[in-house]
Amino acid sequence: MAKVGKKGYFKNYNPVSGDVIGEYKIAEEDEIQTAINLARQEWQSWKQVSLKERSRVLTKIRQQIVSDMSELVKIICQDTGKVRQDL
Repeated sequence: MAKVGKKGYFKNYNPVSGDVIGEYKIAEEDEIQTAINLARQEWQSWKQVSLKERSRVLTKIRQQIVSDMSELVKIICQDTGKVRQDL
């Protein structure tokens, strides 16, 4: 559950305890547009990468996710109010 806090930021709350999980900056329109433009530029490079290299990069990302799974589950539980068994 998120609520707008001080100007330009929002707070994310644990829906079970009501504790603040974090406070995050709300992106401005120009920041969003910059991110979109950068993603479009990077896509031009990424689409030139061979299938073998893309597979290598994605496998590395997968390995990192698996290695951090316990922490990711903890964060998801805090954010959603669900217990591990529900995920």
